[in-house]
Amino acid sequence: PECSTFLLVSDQETIRLFLETFAASLPKSGSYVIVREDLREESVLNLQFFDKVERAVEYMSNGGSIFSAYLRKGKENEFYNFWNGERHLLEKSLIPLPRSTFDEENLRAVTFDTLPHSYQADDGNFQGFESIIMNTVAENLKFNMTIEPPPNGEQWGELKNGTFNGLVGQLQFGRSDVGWANLYVKVDRMKYIGYSESYSVDGVCFMYKKPPPPPQWMSIMTPLDLTTWLSLFFATIVAALVGFFSEKLIGRKKEANFLSLSFLEVFGTIVEKSQHNFLITKLFGQRIFKGIWLLSILVIASGYKSMLISVMTIPLSPRIINTIRELGNFERPVASFGDTFFQLANQSLDPSLQSIASRYITHYNFGEAFKNVSESKIVLGEGELLLEYFKRKDFTDEFGVSDMHIMRECPFGFNVAFGLQKDSPYKARISDKIFQLKESGLIKYWTDKEMESSGRLRNDDDRQEALPLTISNIQVSLYLYALGILVSTSALLFEITARRFAK
Repeated sequence: PECSTFLLVSDQETIRLFLETFAASLPKSGSYVIVREDLREESVLNLQFFDKVERAVEYMSNGGSIFSAYLRKGKENEFYNFWNGERHLLEKSLIPLPRSTFDEENLRAVTFDTLPHSYQADDGNFQGFESIIMNTVAENLKFNMTIEPPPNGEQWGELKNGTFNGLVGQLQFGRSDVGWANLYVKVDRMKYIGYSESYSVDGVCFMYKKPPPPPQWMSIMTPLDLTTWLSLFFATIVAALVGFFSEKLIGRKKEANFLSLSFLEVFGTIVEKSQHNFLITKLFGQRIFKGIWLLSILVIASGYKSMLISVMTIPLSPRIINTIRELGNFERPVASFGDTFFQLANQSLDPSLQSIASRYITHYNFGEAFKNVSESKIVLGEGELLLEYFKRKDFTDEFGVSDMHIMRECPFGFNVAFGLQKDSPYKARISDKIFQLKESGLIKYWTDKEMESSGRLRNDDDRQEALPLTISNIQVSLYLYALGILVSTSALLFEITARRFAK
C-alpha cells in the first residue's frame, strides 16, 4: 500500500495468477507497469482487476527487440508507445500521466438528508455545503453524477456479519462510486471503503436545555459568594459583642437595650449610615478596632454596591454545564445516534465518561431526539456542527437568544471526508480538488453561509445597550420594602398590646 508504482515482469499466465490471488490486497490507486515475456496476443489489461486501477500500461513483445505499449483507458485498451529496450520511440513518459478530467464520465453518488451537510430541496436537487463541494469538484473534473439515497430509508449503515448496509454498504459493494453525509473517518469502516482527503474535523459535543434562571430577587445575594456572606455575618456579631462588652466594662453604657443598640450601630456602618456614637470611646484599643472595622466595611460595601448595580440590570443566568466532569454528575441521560459514542465512552478510563456511558440511550430518530432534549429529558450528544445548526434553526428566538446550550468541552473528534470505494481510481483526483478548496477557504465559506441561513445567534460577548430599570430589575428592593412594612407593623402591634397589658 505504501508503493505508488508496481512493476510486473513475467509471462501472461503468471501475471494473471498473481493478480487473481492477491487482488484483494493490492491497491488500485497506484500505477501498474506490465512487461510481458511471452508472445501471446491476449492483453493482461483485459482482466477485471484493471477496471478500477488508476493507471496501467502493458509492454508486449513483438518477437524482436521492439515492445508495443498499450494503455488501459476505462474498459478499453489503446496503443500508447513503442519501446526499443533503451527508450520510447514516441516522445511520451514511461508511465502515462493520469487524466486531468473524467471526460464526462458518470459517477454514481449516494447521500441522504443530514442537515446542514446535505439535503434534498423541493426541486429534487441536493443542497447543503457538502453537496456544493462535490458539485464544484464534479464541474472542475468534468464528471456527471447520478445521486440516489441509500435503500430502505437507511442512513450511514451498520456493520453486521462483516458487511455494511446504508451509505457505507453502497460503497462497499460497488453500487455507488462516491458518498457524503457528514461521513466520519472511522476505523471500522476503513476495511470496507476508502476516503477522500479530509475537509474538516467534527467534535462530538453535548447540547441540553438550560435550566430556568434564578428569580431576580436573588440578585441581592449575587455580588458576594456564600463564604463572604457568612464571614460578614459572623464578623458583624463579633464587632457588636466587642463594642457591647468593652463599653459595659468601663461603665459607660448600662441600658438594658444597649446590646441591640450596639448591633444597630455596627449595622449602620455596613450600610454607610453615620453613627455619631460609634467612635466615641475612651479606650485606645477600641478606637483601633473600630477604625479597622470601618476600613474593612468600606471596601466590602463599595464592592457590593458596584456589583449590585450591574446585576440588577442584567437577568441572572442559570448554572451552565461546560465540562465532562460536570456532565458526569448531571442527572439526565445522554442520547446519541447509534452506539459510536457509547463505545468510546465505555472504553475510556475517565470515570466521568464511564458515568455518562452507564446512562447512555441510543436513538435512531433525530426528530424525537430534539423533542426530548427540548423537554429537558436528555442531553443530546452529536456532531458539533449539527447541534449548532439545529440550535440556530429551532431553538433561537428573533433576538438571537437560545434556550439551548452546547458544552464547551467536546471529548472526541472525527475527521470528515467523502466516501469512496476501496482503492478507488478516483481518490487521488477528487482528494486534490478537495484539498485545493479547503486551502482556498471556500469550504469554510460555504459552511458558514449554510449555518447563517439557519439563523443567527447573539454572541455572549456582544455589548448590550444601557436599559432603564424595570419592575423585574428592582423587585428585590420592593420585596425588602414589603417585608420591612410587615415586620415593623407586627412589632408595633406587639409593643402596643404589651404596654396595654402592662398597665
